[in-house]
Amino acid sequence: MDKFIKNLKKEFGKGVAVVGAKSKEIIEATKIKNQIEELKKAKHLAFQEIGETVYQMSRDENYDGQETIKEKCQAVTDLDQQIQDKEVELKGIRQEAQEAVGKTICESCGAAMGDDVKFCSSCGARIVKVEID
Repeated sequence: MDKFIKNLKKEFGKGVAVVGAKSKEIIEATKIKNQIEELKKAKHLAFQEIGETVYQMSRDENYDGQETIKEKCQAVTDLDQQIQDKEVELKGIRQEAQEAVGKTICESCGAAMGDDVKFCSSCGARIVKVEID
């Protein structure tokens, strides 16, 4: 009976850890997804501004505003980089949450699987485990 209670406590502890890790993942992932959406909206607006500027230059037959267009294009490039950084951050949060609950994450496709696998069941990539002492 004592062994049963110890196993029950152990499994309960694992369940609590899973819930905690998943809750944190959901909160952090939602926050980052919202930031990504805001950056995408800003990028869309920047594209609109570029289009309006080009149209006005064409309509007025005044092409002196090319520096303005370059600046706006650079702003779009900066937004693209910020979006990419946030997507990497989101991937990292998901990976940390999976690792916290004892899952292995495929480096190639990001699929979660059991800790004892040698190959990814989604893409077939070899799973390399790194032991840190």
